[in-house]
Amino acid sequence: AAALEEAAQRTHWRGAPEAAASLIEQSWSSTPAAEADSAWRRGILATEYHLQSGDTERFRVLAEGLLAAARTGDERSLVCVMLSIAPDGPETERFWLDRALSEAESTRQRQSVESDYVTVATIGGDLAEGVRHAREALRLAEELDEPATLADALGAVARHEQLLGLGLRRDLLDRADALHELRQTDRLEEMVGLVRTTIT
Repeated sequence: AAALEEAAQRTHWRGAPEAAASLIEQSWSSTPAAEADSAWRRGILATEYHLQSGDTERFRVLAEGLLAAARTGDERSLVCVMLSIAPDGPETERFWLDRALSEAESTRQRQSVESDYVTVATIGGDLAEGVRHAREALRLAEELDEPATLADALGAVARHEQLLGLGLRRDLLDRADALHELRQTDRLEEMVGLVRTTIT
């Protein structure tokens, strides 16, 4: 099963999602029942690869199977988000995102779904709803205290409030810029540390 998963990933990286989907399904079906985490990961990959290959019918079949097999609220929420990507229509898209929000247990998953909802609401023409979800995503990002997530959430609120005609929030953009600079500094320090480790 592990060898098939590796082959599927290599095939996917080469730009052949249809072949990769077939391989990862074989890996998934041959995974022992005791390896629940591996089975879940391979099921998610199979579902994603079928979506990328354009086989939405197979994608929905696998996604609905994963939804029934999910062990936690966060897992169910993740599958609901996946189902919202290939909806039958805008109302179906919102149905799956609403369910994803109701199923989400962790702050990280709720924050991720709220961020996804920003785009859906805005494209749907409801800028006020987009701002509401952006603000909630920012509130949750503050709780996570992860620089990358927080910077993205700050930028999203600033962009969508401006689209709604509420003016430019330079305070949010300044905070986002500072966090991006911090991330770049952290990466530089990591690279220097790696070089030093290699030399010594």
